[in-house]
Amino acid sequence: MSRTHRFVGGVVLGHVHLVLVTVVGLWMTPFLLRLLGEQAFGFWLIAQQLLGYLLLMDVGVNALLPRETAFATGRAGSVAQAVDLPLVVARARQAALWQTPLVVVVALATWIWMPEGWRPAAGPLAVMLGCFVLLFPVRLYQTFLQGVQELPFLSRVQIASWVITTVITVALVLKGAGLYALVIAWGCGQFFTAAAARIRIARRYAESWPPWHLRPSASDVRAYMRQAGWISVAQVAQVFLTGSDLLLLGAVVGAGAVVQYSCTGKLATVLSNHPQLIMQAATPALSEMRAANRREHLLTTSVALMLAMLCISGLVACVILGLNGSFVRWWVGNEQYAGHGLTILFAVHLVVRHLNVTFIYGLFCFGQEKRISITNLLDGMVTLAAGIVLIRMLGPAGAVIGSLLAVAVVSLPSNLMALARETGTTPWKLGSQVWPWLWRFGIVGTASAALPFAWEPASASGMIGVGASVSAIYVLTMVQGLANGPLGEYARPRILGLLPVGWRFRLSSQRP
Repeated sequence: MSRTHRFVGGVVLGHVHLVLVTVVGLWMTPFLLRLLGEQAFGFWLIAQQLLGYLLLMDVGVNALLPRETAFATGRAGSVAQAVDLPLVVARARQAALWQTPLVVVVALATWIWMPEGWRPAAGPLAVMLGCFVLLFPVRLYQTFLQGVQELPFLSRVQIASWVITTVITVALVLKGAGLYALVIAWGCGQFFTAAAARIRIARRYAESWPPWHLRPSASDVRAYMRQAGWISVAQVAQVFLTGSDLLLLGAVVGAGAVVQYSCTGKLATVLSNHPQLIMQAATPALSEMRAANRREHLLTTSVALMLAMLCISGLVACVILGLNGSFVRWWVGNEQYAGHGLTILFAVHLVVRHLNVTFIYGLFCFGQEKRISITNLLDGMVTLAAGIVLIRMLGPAGAVIGSLLAVAVVSLPSNLMALARETGTTPWKLGSQVWPWLWRFGIVGTASAALPFAWEPASASGMIGVGASVSAIYVLTMVQGLANGPLGEYARPRILGLLPVGWRFRLSSQRP
């Protein structure tokens, strides 16, 4: 498989997985609330948040491995020829093993000193923490496969794991297992993923996986952990960027505003994951190309990926602008919709943040995790400070505006200049690559934002019709304009296969 085929396969299956999770999740929430009760379901939401904080103890070890694996592969030309790859993996494995005793202590302390109000969930929480500790070091299997670009396989495993988790959850909840149903189903899905990844490594990459007698020196492991530490700083900074708005709203405006704000932004939150799959899937390939010193090809590829992500991000934003009000009213009722103005802010915020994400992933592939972490921290602090001021002045909209100001002032200019320098071009030239997409998005986005003033469907079928119509107009507006640029070099063969014969002839007769 070529890099492009692996990338496309992983992205397509990743989108399928996200669609399944979204659709079933909308049904699962009222199902669990009805059969488990609000208190038990609330404990599960708290437990999931707790797992997110415990994962910060990884200090970036797993996040760094895909890039380091791709570097080793790129230097050698292929996985089979990467003789230093076992040592790279061994360093990450040893770092994970060093961390595990601390994870055990923290997990045990979490269970012993849990708040008094959590005591009814003590048993399920103990099972969940035990599974987390056992699985902590073996997460390297998945990140190694990501580094060697086994993206279609990982996506298939992810879908299978989700199916297993969902089926076990429903079955055990119907049997009356209560909160244990959610914990056991989650654990089964996680163990399945780890086992499938380990089997794949044993069958295809046995020579690349380090034997246990290969022990890197302590200095090598510490150097690896120092590199990974900057990624951990970026992960902590992400808490400021993605978790501060609800906390600030709760403190300044009140819990009622938090619920309304969260429901209004739900569609943007769920759909925002789809564009990010582009860069997540492409990171190992970009790292491999950088290690192989293919700078001129790397610039073209980076621009193509940037446009691909922005195309999907723009599509998501236009759909949100066209039907978010209808969706929220249909889903949770009119009282939980905070208005079309906030919807527009969410859509703009989504696109601007995604543009910044394309720069961040590019810089990460060039080994700029320290710069990324510092920039993210500054971005997060400005977001927090601006949010405190603007929420008092503007209400819930101030949280989104504060984040927009932060990314526009801090992250976008800094990351654009850094990526232009790394790819051997100028900020103006790199930024101008976005223009063919930007003006087309402006036209369709403006029309989509105006659509709710003319028609807001009240039924699911009406919303599907609006979403399909907006999507079709957006795609037709974008496809011919972007087919001849850097994105066209990768997308042209697939676009030609999807278009009618007349369009296919016209596009194929033009030079890229």
